[in-house]
Amino acid sequence: MFEFTDTKTLSTAVPAVCQRWRRLVRDTQNVVLDFGFLPQGRAKLLNHQADAATLETMLASLTALAGRFEHVVGCRLDTMNPSCAIALVARCPQLTRVQSSEACDQLVLTLVEHCQRLENVDWSFNDKLTDALVVRLVEHFPRLTCVNFSGCTNLTDASVVTLAKLRGSQMKRVNLKLCHELTDASVNALAVHCLKLTHVYFMSCNRLTDASVVNLAKHCSLLTVVNFSYCGLLTDASVVALAEHCRKLTRVDFSGCVLLTDASVVALAEYCTLLMNAYFGGCNQLTMRYWGPGLWRSL
Repeated sequence: MFEFTDTKTLSTAVPAVCQRWRRLVRDTQNVVLDFGFLPQGRAKLLNHQADAATLETMLASLTALAGRFEHVVGCRLDTMNPSCAIALVARCPQLTRVQSSEACDQLVLTLVEHCQRLENVDWSFNDKLTDALVVRLVEHFPRLTCVNFSGCTNLTDASVVTLAKLRGSQMKRVNLKLCHELTDASVNALAVHCLKLTHVYFMSCNRLTDASVVNLAKHCSLLTVVNFSYCGLLTDASVVALAEHCRKLTRVDFSGCVLLTDASVVALAEYCTLLMNAYFGGCNQLTMRYWGPGLWRSL
């Protein structure tokens, strides 16, 4: 309903009459603010057209309703300009997860100052994200368990190595799809320091080799989801190691790994009894011999 309401009404009339909304916000323990899908033309409240005075009036109004956003645990800020995102985040002391494709120095500083409970960061497809920003984030948030930096093409091994060394003991999910600069050094760092990993995504990180993936498999036996699609240097050795050491795997994606053969399929079928999804699209050396109904039970 509120997406059709103009800024003035939201900031003045709604707080005065919407008692049910006030009670709902105050009685809810976990609130997520999602500004990721505000329709074009109706997002004047929080997009680039919002001036400072309008923003401050709106935030003051919502603050009165939400008790300084004390119950907000998650924010998706993709359509907000940086100044709006920073102003909102500063009012969310209980924030545990944040998603934004516009991460910048000031946003990181605001998070550091106001949001010490942060656990889950999604800054995917952010062309401004650098190693320096990631290092600053990692240094100041000891509770980090999940990070998504997919598509952040400026990142190098330095980010991942720092993440692994400082926060590896509790890290569970790492998404680094399309980070083309990453090498075996990143995977090896995760293998050594992140023993609780359950999900890893390295799609199109085409510098990776079997050596690091085998190392990861040997150290991270809790893995349930892995994506090494389009890592063209990987061979059966990687898949066999993952199958033998990570028996809890439920989903694997090796699409575009053109060096794989039937040996990979056989290993997964033999060792990974919990496997529900396996993707090998574009793996042209695989035959149809081991594919079909009842594959995993028959081997």
